[in-house]
Amino acid sequence: MSIFAGPNDKGVGEQEGLALIEEVDLRDWWFRYLFRDDESVGLARRLNPDGFYCAARWEYNDVPRDVLRHSFMRLSSGKTQRPIFARPVDWGPNERTKRVLDISPGAATALKVNTDDIIRGDLILPTLT
Repeated sequence: MSIFAGPNDKGVGEQEGLALIEEVDLRDWWFRYLFRDDESVGLARRLNPDGFYCAARWEYNDVPRDVLRHSFMRLSSGKTQRPIFARPVDWGPNERTKRVLDISPGAATALKVNTDDIIRGDLILPTLT
């Protein structure tokens, strides 16, 4: 895993967006709570570093984008007793990193992990009735 997004992530562009969340989505509280109030930068830099969010190289043919937008990832590490739940917000990390999951700084702190540590992530899909 690696840590990504938020105001201090220089690996994302100043105005970079996200694959799963768009500006219009911030009208809805279930997306808005993940973001800081700073419209001078793109959504990737506006993510609240204390929030729990993640990115993976999602296969949209297996799990469509709209389903991912309403899902959670159950994240756990061998360093903590309890799992946490993070919202998928983006696609990544880049394949050249050889990592398969990016998580927020807040999620990394809660799991007591650092970049290149190994964690488990299980996708929890919404129940549709």
